[in-house]
Amino acid sequence: MRPVILFGAFDRHNLGDMLFPHVLDALMPQRERLHAGLVAADLRAWGGHQVLPLDEALARLGNRAVDLIHVGGELLTCSAWQAAIMTLPAEKAREMLSRQDEGGAGLGWARGRLGCSRSAPYVVAAERLPRGSRTLFLGVGGEALDQVPAMLRHEVLHCLHQASFVGVRDWRTLEHLSGAFLPATLMPDTASLAAEVLSGPISGHALLGEPAAVRGHFPGGYLAVQFSADFCDDATLALMASRLERVAAARGLGIVFLRAGAAPWHDDLDGYRRLASRMAPGRCWVAETPDILELCALIQGGRAWCGSSLHGWILAASWGRPRAGLALADAGVGTKLRHYLETWEKGAVARLGEPAELAEVLEQAFQADPLPPATAPACRRVLDEVLAS
Repeated sequence: MRPVILFGAFDRHNLGDMLFPHVLDALMPQRERLHAGLVAADLRAWGGHQVLPLDEALARLGNRAVDLIHVGGELLTCSAWQAAIMTLPAEKAREMLSRQDEGGAGLGWARGRLGCSRSAPYVVAAERLPRGSRTLFLGVGGEALDQVPAMLRHEVLHCLHQASFVGVRDWRTLEHLSGAFLPATLMPDTASLAAEVLSGPISGHALLGEPAAVRGHFPGGYLAVQFSADFCDDATLALMASRLERVAAARGLGIVFLRAGAAPWHDDLDGYRRLASRMAPGRCWVAETPDILELCALIQGGRAWCGSSLHGWILAASWGRPRAGLALADAGVGTKLRHYLETWEKGAVARLGEPAELAEVLEQAFQADPLPPATAPACRRVLDEVLAS
Protein backbone atom coordinates (compact mmCIF):
# COMPACT_ATOMS: atom_id res chain seq x y z
CA MET A 1 0.00 0.00 0.00
CA ARG A 2 1.04 3.59 -0.50
CA PRO A 3 2.78 5.31 2.41
CA VAL A 4 0.67 7.95 4.13
CA ILE A 5 1.48 11.55 4.94
CA LEU A 6 -0.86 12.88 7.61
CA PHE A 7 -0.96 16.63 6.95
CA GLY A 8 -2.57 19.43 8.89
CA ALA A 9 -2.24 22.30 11.35
CA PHE A 10 -0.85 20.17 14.17
CA ASP A 11 2.46 22.04 13.86
CA ARG A 12 1.23 24.41 16.61
CA HIS A 13 -0.65 23.94 19.90
CA ASN A 14 -4.36 23.42 19.33
CA LEU A 15 -6.35 20.63 20.94
CA GLY A 16 -8.38 19.53 17.92
CA ASP A 17 -5.61 19.77 15.35
CA MET A 18 -3.22 17.81 17.58
CA LEU A 19 -5.82 15.07 18.16
CA PHE A 20 -6.51 14.43 14.45
CA PRO A 21 -3.25 12.58 13.65
CA HIS A 22 -3.61 10.48 16.83
CA VAL A 23 -7.03 9.34 15.63
CA LEU A 24 -5.75 8.49 12.15
CA ASP A 25 -2.69 6.71 13.59
CA ALA A 26 -5.03 4.50 15.62
CA LEU A 27 -7.15 3.66 12.57
CA MET A 28 -4.28 2.67 10.26
CA PRO A 29 -1.54 1.13 12.42
CA GLN A 30 -0.36 -1.10 9.55
CA ARG A 31 0.33 1.78 7.15
CA GLU A 32 3.69 3.52 6.85
CA ARG A 33 3.07 7.09 8.06
CA LEU A 34 4.78 10.45 8.32
CA HIS A 35 3.36 13.50 10.10
CA ALA A 36 3.69 16.78 8.26
CA GLY A 37 2.73 20.43 8.59
CA LEU A 38 4.11 23.69 7.28
CA VAL A 39 7.04 24.04 9.68
CA ALA A 40 9.23 21.69 11.69
CA ALA A 41 7.82 21.29 15.20
CA ASP A 42 8.38 18.85 18.03
CA LEU A 43 5.20 18.82 20.11
CA ARG A 44 5.74 15.43 21.73
CA ALA A 45 6.23 17.05 25.15
CA TRP A 46 2.65 18.34 24.83
CA GLY A 47 1.20 15.03 23.66
CA GLY A 48 1.59 15.89 19.98
CA HIS A 49 3.89 14.67 17.23
CA GLN A 50 7.29 15.23 15.72
CA VAL A 51 6.15 17.25 12.71
CA LEU A 52 8.08 17.59 9.46
CA PRO A 53 7.68 20.34 6.88
CA LEU A 54 5.75 18.81 4.00
CA ASP A 55 8.62 19.10 1.52
CA GLU A 56 10.91 17.21 3.89
CA ALA A 57 8.32 14.46 4.36
CA LEU A 58 8.01 14.07 0.59
CA ALA A 59 11.79 13.99 0.21
CA ARG A 60 12.08 11.19 2.77
CA LEU A 61 9.74 9.06 0.69
CA GLY A 62 11.67 9.65 -2.51
CA ASN A 63 9.54 9.49 -5.63
CA ARG A 64 7.03 7.02 -4.19
CA ALA A 65 3.32 7.59 -4.70
CA VAL A 66 1.65 8.63 -1.44
CA ASP A 67 -1.74 9.19 0.13
CA LEU A 68 -1.65 12.72 1.47
CA ILE A 69 -4.44 12.98 4.03
CA HIS A 70 -5.61 16.40 5.18
CA VAL A 71 -6.56 15.26 8.67
CA GLY A 72 -9.19 17.90 9.47
CA GLY A 73 -9.72 21.36 10.85
CA GLU A 74 -10.63 24.73 9.35
CA LEU A 75 -7.97 24.31 6.66
CA LEU A 76 -9.84 25.69 3.65
CA THR A 77 -9.83 29.32 4.80
CA CYS A 78 -6.43 29.58 6.49
CA SER A 79 -4.21 32.07 4.64
CA ALA A 80 -0.42 31.99 4.45
CA TRP A 81 -0.15 34.99 6.77
CA GLN A 82 -2.45 33.44 9.38
CA ALA A 83 -0.54 30.15 9.19
CA ALA A 84 2.82 31.90 9.57
CA ILE A 85 1.65 33.80 12.65
CA MET A 86 -0.05 30.77 14.24
CA THR A 87 3.09 28.65 14.02
CA LEU A 88 5.23 31.22 15.85
CA PRO A 89 5.89 31.17 19.60
CA ALA A 90 3.41 33.45 21.38
CA GLU A 91 5.87 36.27 22.15
CA LYS A 92 7.22 36.34 18.60
CA ALA A 93 3.68 36.30 17.22
CA ARG A 94 2.73 39.36 19.28
CA GLU A 95 5.84 41.14 18.05
CA MET A 96 5.06 40.40 14.40
CA LEU A 97 1.41 41.43 14.79
CA SER A 98 2.51 44.78 16.20
CA ARG A 99 4.77 45.39 13.20
CA GLN A 100 2.72 44.35 10.19
CA ASP A 101 -0.61 43.14 8.90
CA GLU A 102 -1.68 40.59 6.30
CA GLY A 103 -1.09 42.72 3.23
CA GLY A 104 2.05 43.73 1.35
CA ALA A 105 5.20 43.14 3.35
CA GLY A 106 3.33 40.89 5.76
CA LEU A 107 2.38 38.49 2.99
CA GLY A 108 5.95 38.46 1.70
CA TRP A 109 7.25 37.72 5.19
CA ALA A 110 4.72 34.89 5.61
CA ARG A 111 5.63 33.22 2.35
CA GLY A 112 9.30 33.48 3.21
CA ARG A 113 8.75 31.93 6.63
CA LEU A 114 6.71 29.05 5.24
CA GLY A 115 8.89 28.56 2.17
CA CYS A 116 5.95 28.51 -0.22
CA SER A 117 4.08 30.90 -2.49
CA ARG A 118 0.63 29.38 -2.01
CA SER A 119 -2.25 31.47 -0.69
CA ALA A 120 -3.81 28.49 1.12
CA PRO A 121 -0.79 26.56 2.42
CA TYR A 122 -2.72 23.90 4.34
CA VAL A 123 -4.46 22.74 1.13
CA VAL A 124 -2.31 20.66 -1.23
CA ALA A 125 -3.05 19.72 -4.85
CA ALA A 126 -2.41 16.19 -6.11
CA GLU A 127 -0.36 17.66 -8.99
CA ARG A 128 2.30 18.67 -6.47
CA LEU A 129 2.87 15.05 -5.43
CA PRO A 130 4.64 12.12 -7.13
CA ARG A 131 2.74 10.45 -9.94
CA GLY A 132 0.05 8.05 -8.75
CA SER A 133 -0.48 9.91 -5.44
CA ARG A 134 -3.83 10.80 -3.97
CA THR A 135 -5.05 13.67 -1.80
CA LEU A 136 -7.87 13.14 0.67
CA PHE A 137 -9.68 15.63 2.93
CA LEU A 138 -11.25 14.24 6.11
CA GLY A 139 -13.86 16.37 7.87
CA VAL A 140 -12.32 19.70 6.92
CA GLY A 141 -14.03 23.04 7.47
CA GLY A 142 -14.36 26.16 5.36
CA GLU A 143 -17.47 27.90 6.64
CA ALA A 144 -16.17 31.35 5.62
CA LEU A 145 -14.93 30.34 2.17
CA ASP A 146 -17.13 33.02 0.60
CA GLN A 147 -15.33 35.72 2.61
CA VAL A 148 -11.69 34.96 1.74
CA PRO A 149 -9.73 36.68 -1.07
CA ALA A 150 -10.59 35.43 -4.55
CA MET A 151 -7.07 34.09 -5.15
CA LEU A 152 -7.19 31.95 -2.00
CA ARG A 153 -10.65 30.61 -2.83
CA HIS A 154 -9.62 29.78 -6.41
CA GLU A 155 -6.56 27.92 -5.14
CA VAL A 156 -8.61 25.91 -2.65
CA LEU A 157 -11.20 24.88 -5.22
CA HIS A 158 -8.46 23.95 -7.71
CA CYS A 159 -6.88 21.62 -5.12
CA LEU A 160 -10.21 20.10 -4.09
CA HIS A 161 -11.14 19.31 -7.69
CA GLN A 162 -8.02 17.10 -7.86
CA ALA A 163 -8.79 15.25 -4.62
CA SER A 164 -9.77 11.59 -4.47
CA PHE A 165 -12.08 12.27 -1.53
CA VAL A 166 -13.43 15.46 0.04
CA GLY A 167 -15.20 15.14 3.38
CA VAL A 168 -16.47 18.31 5.06
CA ARG A 169 -17.81 18.64 8.60
CA ASP A 170 -20.65 21.18 8.37
CA TRP A 171 -23.54 22.17 6.11
CA ARG A 172 -22.14 25.64 5.43
CA THR A 173 -18.88 24.32 3.94
CA LEU A 174 -20.83 21.76 1.91
CA GLU A 175 -23.00 24.58 0.57
CA HIS A 176 -19.94 26.56 -0.56
CA LEU A 177 -18.51 23.58 -2.42
CA SER A 178 -21.85 22.64 -3.97
CA GLY A 179 -22.08 26.19 -5.30
CA ALA A 180 -18.73 25.62 -7.00
CA PHE A 181 -19.99 22.32 -8.52
CA LEU A 182 -17.56 20.38 -6.36
CA PRO A 183 -18.86 17.06 -4.97
CA ALA A 184 -18.17 16.52 -1.27
CA THR A 185 -19.32 14.17 1.49
CA LEU A 186 -20.74 15.46 4.75
CA MET A 187 -19.04 13.73 7.68
CA PRO A 188 -18.50 14.46 11.39
CA ASP A 189 -15.24 15.96 12.62
CA THR A 190 -12.63 13.22 13.06
CA ALA A 191 -12.04 14.26 16.69
CA SER A 192 -15.44 12.72 17.45
CA LEU A 193 -13.56 9.39 17.49
CA ALA A 194 -10.93 10.49 20.02
CA ALA A 195 -12.90 9.29 23.04
CA GLU A 196 -13.22 5.86 21.40
CA VAL A 197 -9.83 5.19 19.84
CA LEU A 198 -7.76 7.06 22.47
CA SER A 199 -9.67 5.90 25.53
CA GLY A 200 -6.67 4.02 26.95
CA PRO A 201 -4.17 6.90 26.84
CA ILE A 202 -6.76 9.42 28.02
CA SER A 203 -7.83 7.24 30.95
CA GLY A 204 -4.17 6.77 31.87
CA HIS A 205 -3.60 10.52 31.96
CA ALA A 206 -6.67 10.94 34.19
CA LEU A 207 -4.68 9.25 36.97
CA LEU A 208 -1.71 11.59 36.69
CA GLY A 209 -0.74 15.26 36.88
CA GLU A 210 -3.37 17.96 36.97
CA PRO A 211 -6.37 15.71 36.23
CA ALA A 212 -5.61 13.68 39.37
CA ALA A 213 -4.92 16.82 41.43
CA VAL A 214 -8.14 18.46 40.26
CA ARG A 215 -10.20 15.40 41.12
CA GLY A 216 -8.77 15.43 44.65
CA HIS A 217 -9.35 19.17 45.02
CA PHE A 218 -13.00 18.99 43.91
CA PRO A 219 -14.38 15.70 45.29
CA GLY A 220 -17.92 16.90 44.59
CA GLY A 221 -17.13 17.40 40.92
CA TYR A 222 -16.35 20.35 38.69
CA LEU A 223 -17.44 22.25 35.64
CA ALA A 224 -14.85 22.31 32.83
CA VAL A 225 -14.73 25.82 31.32
CA GLN A 226 -12.83 27.18 28.32
CA PHE A 227 -13.01 30.42 26.36
CA SER A 228 -10.85 32.06 23.72
CA ALA A 229 -8.94 35.30 24.12
CA ASP A 230 -11.89 37.13 22.51
CA PHE A 231 -13.69 36.99 25.88
CA CYS A 232 -10.88 38.51 27.94
CA ASP A 233 -11.91 42.16 28.27
CA ASP A 234 -12.68 43.17 31.87
CA ALA A 235 -16.42 43.67 31.37
CA THR A 236 -16.92 40.23 29.79
CA LEU A 237 -14.80 38.50 32.43
CA ALA A 238 -16.81 40.13 35.22
CA LEU A 239 -20.05 39.08 33.54
CA MET A 240 -18.93 35.46 33.15
CA ALA A 241 -17.62 35.36 36.73
CA SER A 242 -21.01 36.28 38.16
CA ARG A 243 -22.84 33.73 35.98
CA LEU A 244 -20.39 30.92 36.68
CA GLU A 245 -20.44 31.67 40.42
CA ARG A 246 -24.23 31.36 40.41
CA VAL A 247 -24.24 27.98 38.65
CA ALA A 248 -21.30 26.53 40.59
CA ALA A 249 -22.80 27.51 43.96
CA ALA A 250 -26.23 26.12 43.05
CA ARG A 251 -24.73 22.83 41.83
CA GLY A 252 -22.03 22.46 44.48
CA LEU A 253 -19.31 22.31 41.82
CA GLY A 254 -15.80 23.63 41.44
CA ILE A 255 -14.69 25.25 38.22
CA VAL A 256 -11.66 24.19 36.18
CA PHE A 257 -10.44 26.53 33.46
CA LEU A 258 -8.48 24.85 30.67
CA ARG A 259 -6.95 25.89 27.37
CA ALA A 260 -8.06 24.24 24.15
CA GLY A 261 -5.13 25.88 22.40
CA ALA A 262 -2.05 27.88 23.38
CA ALA A 263 -1.15 29.03 19.85
CA PRO A 264 -1.71 32.69 18.86
CA TRP A 265 -5.40 33.68 18.58
CA HIS A 266 -6.49 30.87 20.85
CA ASP A 267 -6.78 30.84 24.66
CA ASP A 268 -5.16 33.27 27.11
CA LEU A 269 -3.97 31.76 30.40
CA ASP A 270 -3.87 35.21 31.99
CA GLY A 271 -7.54 35.70 31.10
CA TYR A 272 -8.45 32.58 33.09
CA ARG A 273 -6.47 33.87 36.06
CA ARG A 274 -8.18 37.25 35.90
CA LEU A 275 -11.60 35.60 35.82
CA ALA A 276 -10.70 33.26 38.70
CA SER A 277 -9.65 36.26 40.82
CA ARG A 278 -13.23 37.58 40.58
CA MET A 279 -14.70 34.42 42.12
CA ALA A 280 -14.94 32.96 45.63
CA PRO A 281 -11.64 31.64 47.04
CA GLY A 282 -11.21 27.93 46.42
CA ARG A 283 -13.92 27.86 43.76
CA CYS A 284 -11.57 27.69 40.75
CA TRP A 285 -8.57 25.85 39.39
CA VAL A 286 -6.66 27.25 36.42
CA ALA A 287 -5.17 24.22 34.65
CA GLU A 288 -1.75 25.08 33.25
CA THR A 289 -1.04 21.77 31.53
CA PRO A 290 -0.50 22.00 27.77
CA ASP A 291 -0.59 18.20 27.38
CA ILE A 292 -3.52 17.42 25.10
CA LEU A 293 -4.25 14.03 26.66
CA GLU A 294 -4.38 15.64 30.11
CA LEU A 295 -6.74 18.26 28.65
CA CYS A 296 -8.93 15.47 27.28
CA ALA A 297 -8.90 13.82 30.72
CA LEU A 298 -9.97 17.10 32.34
CA ILE A 299 -12.92 17.35 29.95
CA GLN A 300 -13.80 13.70 30.49
CA GLY A 301 -13.64 14.12 34.28
CA GLY A 302 -15.89 17.18 34.40
CA ARG A 303 -19.54 16.97 35.40
CA ALA A 304 -20.29 19.34 32.50
CA TRP A 305 -18.60 21.43 29.80
CA CYS A 306 -18.90 25.08 28.86
CA GLY A 307 -16.74 26.72 26.21
CA SER A 308 -16.22 28.37 22.85
CA SER A 309 -14.05 25.54 21.48
CA LEU A 310 -15.64 23.27 18.88
CA HIS A 311 -13.39 20.38 19.88
CA GLY A 312 -14.04 20.87 23.59
CA TRP A 313 -17.73 20.46 22.77
CA ILE A 314 -17.09 17.43 20.54
CA LEU A 315 -15.10 15.67 23.27
CA ALA A 316 -17.66 16.49 25.98
CA ALA A 317 -20.40 15.21 23.68
CA SER A 318 -18.56 11.95 23.04
CA TRP A 319 -18.52 11.25 26.80
CA GLY A 320 -22.16 12.27 27.19
CA ARG A 321 -21.43 15.31 29.36
CA PRO A 322 -23.93 18.16 29.66
CA ARG A 323 -22.57 20.97 27.50
CA ALA A 324 -23.10 24.63 26.74
CA GLY A 325 -21.38 26.81 24.16
CA LEU A 326 -20.05 30.37 24.37
CA ALA A 327 -20.43 32.85 21.52
CA LEU A 328 -19.83 36.52 20.72
CA ALA A 329 -22.09 37.34 17.80
CA ASP A 330 -20.66 40.83 17.24
CA ALA A 331 -17.16 39.38 16.83
CA GLY A 332 -18.23 36.35 14.81
CA VAL A 333 -17.07 34.03 17.60
CA GLY A 334 -19.15 30.87 17.75
CA THR A 335 -20.24 30.59 14.12
CA LYS A 336 -18.05 27.53 13.54
CA LEU A 337 -19.59 25.79 16.55
CA ARG A 338 -23.10 26.90 15.55
CA HIS A 339 -22.77 25.52 12.01
CA TYR A 340 -21.44 22.22 13.36
CA LEU A 341 -24.33 21.92 15.82
CA GLU A 342 -26.84 22.80 13.11
CA THR A 343 -25.39 19.91 11.11
CA TRP A 344 -25.07 17.22 13.79
CA GLU A 345 -26.85 18.30 17.01
CA LYS A 346 -29.71 20.57 16.00
CA GLY A 347 -31.36 20.36 19.40
CA ALA A 348 -28.24 21.73 21.08
CA VAL A 349 -28.12 25.03 19.16
CA ALA A 350 -30.23 26.64 21.90
CA ARG A 351 -27.40 25.92 24.35
CA LEU A 352 -25.02 28.25 22.51
CA GLY A 353 -25.20 31.67 24.16
CA GLU A 354 -23.52 35.00 24.86
CA PRO A 355 -21.72 35.60 28.21
CA ALA A 356 -24.83 37.28 29.65
CA GLU A 357 -26.78 34.07 28.93
CA LEU A 358 -24.18 31.77 30.46
CA ALA A 359 -26.16 30.73 33.55
CA GLU A 360 -29.28 30.04 31.50
CA VAL A 361 -27.57 27.91 28.82
CA LEU A 362 -25.71 25.95 31.49
CA GLU A 363 -28.96 25.19 33.30
CA GLN A 364 -30.45 24.05 29.98
CA ALA A 365 -27.40 21.81 29.51
CA PHE A 366 -27.88 20.16 32.92
CA GLN A 367 -31.54 19.52 32.15
CA ALA A 368 -30.99 18.21 28.59
CA ASP A 369 -30.45 14.59 27.63
CA PRO A 370 -26.62 14.29 27.77
CA LEU A 371 -26.37 11.11 25.71
CA PRO A 372 -23.63 11.16 23.06
CA PRO A 373 -24.80 12.11 19.57
CA ALA A 374 -24.43 9.62 16.72
CA THR A 375 -21.41 11.43 15.28
CA ALA A 376 -18.76 8.87 16.25
CA PRO A 377 -20.40 5.90 14.45
CA ALA A 378 -21.14 8.10 11.43
CA CYS A 379 -17.53 9.27 11.28
CA ARG A 380 -16.21 5.73 11.70
CA ARG A 381 -18.30 4.45 8.78
CA VAL A 382 -16.89 7.09 6.44
CA LEU A 383 -13.30 6.64 7.58
CA ASP A 384 -13.40 2.83 7.40
CA GLU A 385 -14.58 3.04 3.81
CA VAL A 386 -12.18 5.77 2.70
CA LEU A 387 -9.07 4.45 4.43
CA ALA A 388 -9.63 0.90 3.12
CA SER A 389 -9.63 2.05 -0.51
